Amino acid sequence: MEDPAGTEVPTGSFFGWTGSSYAALAALHPVDFDADDKLDMAAGWGHYKGQNSMALGAFYRPDERTLFSMGGTFGNGENMINAGFTFKLDRISHEGMHPITSKVQLVKEVQQLKRDNSELKKSNESVLRDNADLKKSNEAVLKDNAELKKSNAAILKDNADLRSEMNELKKAMEAIKQMMRK
Repeated sequence: MEDPAGTEVPTGSFFGWTGSSYAALAALHPVDFDADDKLDMAAGWGHYKGQNSMALGAFYRPDERTLFSMGGTFGNGENMINAGFTFKLDRISHEGMHPITSKVQLVKEVQQLKRDNSELKKSNESVLRDNADLKKSNEAVLKDNAELKKSNAAILKDNADLRSEMNELKKAMEAIKQMMRK
Protein backbone atom coordinates (compact mmCIF):
# COMPACT_ATOMS: atom_id res chain seq x y z
CA MET A 1 0.00 0.00 0.00
CA GLU A 2 1.27 3.49 -0.85
CA ASP A 3 0.81 6.81 0.95
CA PRO A 4 -0.29 9.92 -1.03
CA ALA A 5 3.36 10.69 -1.86
CA GLY A 6 3.73 7.26 -3.49
CA THR A 7 5.91 5.76 -0.75
CA GLU A 8 5.32 2.14 0.17
CA VAL A 9 3.53 2.07 3.54
CA PRO A 10 3.08 -1.03 5.69
CA THR A 11 -0.58 -2.04 5.97
CA GLY A 12 -0.58 -1.70 9.79
CA SER A 13 0.64 1.87 9.47
CA PHE A 14 -2.10 2.66 6.94
CA PHE A 15 -4.76 1.37 9.29
CA GLY A 16 -3.13 3.40 12.08
CA TRP A 17 -3.50 6.57 10.03
CA THR A 18 -7.08 5.91 9.07
CA GLY A 19 -7.96 4.72 12.56
CA SER A 20 -6.44 7.80 14.15
CA SER A 21 -8.30 10.00 11.63
CA TYR A 22 -11.59 8.29 12.45
CA ALA A 23 -10.90 8.70 16.17
CA ALA A 24 -10.08 12.40 15.70
CA LEU A 25 -13.30 12.97 13.71
CA ALA A 26 -15.28 11.08 16.34
CA ALA A 27 -13.97 13.50 18.98
CA LEU A 28 -15.77 16.44 17.35
CA HIS A 29 -19.02 17.33 19.11
CA PRO A 30 -21.27 20.41 19.09
CA VAL A 31 -22.43 22.05 22.30
CA ASP A 32 -26.12 22.47 23.14
CA PHE A 33 -28.23 24.81 21.05
CA ASP A 34 -27.98 28.46 22.02
CA ALA A 35 -30.13 30.93 20.08
CA ASP A 36 -27.59 33.69 20.79
CA ASP A 37 -24.54 31.67 19.69
CA LYS A 38 -25.35 29.40 16.76
CA LEU A 39 -21.86 28.55 15.47
CA ASP A 40 -19.65 26.06 17.32
CA MET A 41 -16.06 25.15 16.56
CA ALA A 42 -14.49 21.89 17.70
CA ALA A 43 -11.06 20.28 17.70
CA GLY A 44 -10.27 16.62 18.24
CA TRP A 45 -7.29 14.35 18.48
CA GLY A 46 -7.11 10.67 17.67
CA HIS A 47 -4.51 7.97 18.19
CA TYR A 48 -4.54 4.47 16.76
CA LYS A 49 -1.73 1.91 16.35
CA GLY A 50 1.01 4.46 16.94
CA GLN A 51 -0.43 7.07 14.58
CA ASN A 52 -1.86 10.47 15.59
CA SER A 53 -4.34 12.72 13.81
CA MET A 54 -5.93 16.09 14.49
CA ALA A 55 -9.42 17.11 13.41
CA LEU A 56 -11.18 20.45 13.17
CA GLY A 57 -14.92 20.86 12.86
CA ALA A 58 -17.63 23.46 12.68
CA PHE A 59 -21.27 23.10 13.66
CA TYR A 60 -24.00 25.57 12.79
CA ARG A 61 -27.50 25.42 14.31
CA PRO A 62 -29.86 27.94 12.70
CA ASP A 63 -32.60 26.74 15.09
CA GLU A 64 -33.16 24.11 17.76
CA ARG A 65 -34.26 21.53 15.17
CA THR A 66 -31.48 21.76 12.56
CA LEU A 67 -27.70 21.16 12.56
CA PHE A 68 -25.14 21.59 9.78
CA SER A 69 -21.72 20.06 10.41
CA MET A 70 -18.37 20.00 8.68
CA GLY A 71 -15.07 18.47 9.76
CA GLY A 72 -11.69 17.35 8.55
CA THR A 73 -8.48 15.65 9.69
CA PHE A 74 -4.88 16.50 8.94
CA GLY A 75 -1.38 15.73 10.10
CA ASN A 76 -0.80 12.16 9.00
CA GLY A 77 -0.79 12.39 5.24
CA GLU A 78 -4.29 10.90 5.04
CA ASN A 79 -6.55 13.95 5.17
CA MET A 80 -10.28 13.33 5.45
CA ILE A 81 -13.27 15.66 5.32
CA ASN A 82 -16.93 15.24 6.17
CA ALA A 83 -20.11 17.26 6.08
CA GLY A 84 -23.51 16.58 7.50
CA PHE A 85 -27.03 17.84 7.97
CA THR A 86 -29.19 16.76 10.90
CA PHE A 87 -32.83 17.69 11.52
CA LYS A 88 -35.70 16.65 13.76
CA LEU A 89 -38.81 15.01 12.36
CA ASP A 90 -41.14 15.32 15.34
CA ARG A 91 -43.91 17.90 15.44
CA ILE A 92 -43.60 21.18 17.30
CA SER A 93 -46.39 21.75 19.84
CA HIS A 94 -45.76 24.70 22.12
CA GLU A 95 -49.43 25.65 22.55
CA GLY A 96 -49.25 29.10 24.08
CA MET A 97 -45.74 28.52 25.42
CA HIS A 98 -42.53 30.30 24.57
CA PRO A 99 -39.97 27.50 24.65
CA ILE A 100 -36.60 28.24 26.16
CA THR A 101 -34.22 27.70 23.29
CA SER A 102 -30.89 28.11 25.04
CA LYS A 103 -29.15 27.94 28.36
CA VAL A 104 -28.39 31.66 28.00
CA GLN A 105 -32.11 32.36 27.58
CA LEU A 106 -32.87 30.16 30.60
CA VAL A 107 -30.30 32.02 32.71
CA LYS A 108 -31.71 35.38 31.56
CA GLU A 109 -35.23 34.27 32.40
CA VAL A 110 -34.17 33.00 35.85
CA GLN A 111 -32.33 36.28 36.51
CA GLN A 112 -35.44 38.25 35.49
CA LEU A 113 -37.60 36.08 37.74
CA LYS A 114 -35.18 36.70 40.61
CA ARG A 115 -35.37 40.47 39.99
CA ASP A 116 -39.17 40.29 39.86
CA ASN A 117 -39.22 38.22 43.05
CA SER A 118 -36.94 40.71 44.78
CA GLU A 119 -39.21 43.60 43.75
CA LEU A 120 -42.25 41.69 45.00
CA LYS A 121 -40.52 41.02 48.32
CA LYS A 122 -39.75 44.73 48.69
CA SER A 123 -43.31 45.61 47.75
CA ASN A 124 -44.63 43.00 50.19
CA GLU A 125 -42.41 44.39 52.97
CA SER A 126 -43.78 47.85 52.23
CA VAL A 127 -47.36 46.54 52.36
CA LEU A 128 -46.61 44.77 55.65
CA ARG A 129 -45.16 48.01 57.11
CA ASP A 130 -48.20 49.96 55.90
CA ASN A 131 -50.46 47.28 57.35
CA ALA A 132 -48.66 47.53 60.72
CA ASP A 133 -49.04 51.33 60.63
CA LEU A 134 -52.74 50.97 59.80
CA LYS A 135 -53.16 48.47 62.62
CA LYS A 136 -51.59 50.95 65.07
CA SER A 137 -53.83 53.73 63.72
CA ASN A 138 -56.87 51.46 64.01
CA GLU A 139 -55.96 50.59 67.60
CA ALA A 140 -55.70 54.33 68.36
CA VAL A 141 -59.09 54.95 66.71
CA LEU A 142 -60.62 52.09 68.72
CA LYS A 143 -59.16 53.53 71.93
CA ASP A 144 -60.49 56.98 71.05
CA ASN A 145 -63.86 55.41 70.18
CA ALA A 146 -63.99 53.68 73.60
CA GLU A 147 -63.19 56.99 75.31
CA LEU A 148 -65.87 58.74 73.24
CA LYS A 149 -68.39 56.06 74.24
CA LYS A 150 -67.54 56.67 77.89
CA SER A 151 -67.87 60.44 77.36
CA ASN A 152 -71.12 59.94 75.47
CA ALA A 153 -72.48 57.75 78.29
CA ALA A 154 -71.53 60.46 80.80
CA ILE A 155 -73.17 63.13 78.63
CA LEU A 156 -76.33 61.02 78.30
CA LYS A 157 -76.39 60.54 82.10
CA ASP A 158 -75.86 64.28 82.60
CA ASN A 159 -78.59 64.95 80.05
CA ALA A 160 -80.96 62.61 81.88
CA ASP A 161 -80.09 64.31 85.18
CA LEU A 162 -80.69 67.71 83.59
CA ARG A 163 -84.08 66.58 82.25
CA SER A 164 -85.00 65.32 85.67
CA GLU A 165 -83.95 68.65 87.22
CA MET A 166 -85.83 70.55 84.51
CA ASN A 167 -88.96 68.53 85.23
CA GLU A 168 -88.61 69.36 88.91
CA LEU A 169 -88.09 73.02 88.01
CA LYS A 170 -91.19 72.97 85.80
CA LYS A 171 -93.17 71.49 88.64
CA ALA A 172 -91.82 74.12 91.02
CA MET A 173 -92.64 76.86 88.52
CA GLU A 174 -96.17 75.49 88.14
CA ALA A 175 -96.53 75.42 91.89
CA ILE A 176 -95.30 79.04 92.10
CA LYS A 177 -97.69 80.07 89.33
CA GLN A 178 -100.57 78.45 91.15
CA MET A 179 -99.64 80.17 94.41
CA MET A 180 -99.49 83.49 92.70
CA ARG A 181 -102.95 83.04 91.23
CA LYS A 182 -104.46 82.52 94.59
